[in-house]
Amino acid sequence: MVSLTGWTFILTRPRLRRDWVTTYIPSIDALMHLDMSESLDLCYASGSVDEVNIAFMKQTLNNDSVFIDVGANQGFYTLFVMKNFSGAHVVAIEPDPYSLSKLRKNLELNSLEHGNLKIVEKAAGVSESLVSLMINDAGNRAGSSVILDQRSYTGKLQNTTVEVKSLPLFEILLQNSIKRIDCMKLDIEGYEYPVLQMFFDQAPSDLWPNYVLIEALGHTIRNVGGSPINLLIKKGYELVDHESYNYIFSLPRV
Repeated sequence: MVSLTGWTFILTRPRLRRDWVTTYIPSIDALMHLDMSESLDLCYASGSVDEVNIAFMKQTLNNDSVFIDVGANQGFYTLFVMKNFSGAHVVAIEPDPYSLSKLRKNLELNSLEHGNLKIVEKAAGVSESLVSLMINDAGNRAGSSVILDQRSYTGKLQNTTVEVKSLPLFEILLQNSIKRIDCMKLDIEGYEYPVLQMFFDQAPSDLWPNYVLIEALGHTIRNVGGSPINLLIKKGYELVDHESYNYIFSLPRV
């Protein structure tokens, strides 16, 4: 989920020597340990990533908020919430071991390892199973997906895959004793629609998030059976704002 002001985000780039830096990201008021051979990390270093989403969260969240980060990656959103709303409760869901290692390092850098955070080392999915995460190892590890074939990005004859555990989102929330959701972010590289559809089928309406920040990739609709945008509107959500592939929805409560 990346939107940059004034220029287009390039999905892949030539592989460079792995070069790690630790830098302060003003937009989220946090330190991040960045791999400068990765496109997303270069974007974070630029300091202008997902500005519309972050501005919206600054206005709507508070110290009592419950935030669900589906596709947490290395923790950009998780870090923002925990650093700026000290009492907020966060569930960070991320299956990729590489991204999880960066997430934990970033939490350590900011001294944010405490009881208000739960890390779920699984993919949000449609069943309890093992699934193949197709890895983009051509400079865009954040683009790795269980649904998007990565060979067109990597130029390889075969996908590099990592087997990860998958669990429906509602089950993940039950296991972590989540009773309400103030805000949920979903960025799972084209698999948002199936995960959301099952969630809405299984979860009671009082558990539906007040706000949803979601990445929607139009070219995946045929592969997964529908659009997460249409699904959210069908369930009563209203579009608040959007930027590039990022959409913000609100659920009016009676």
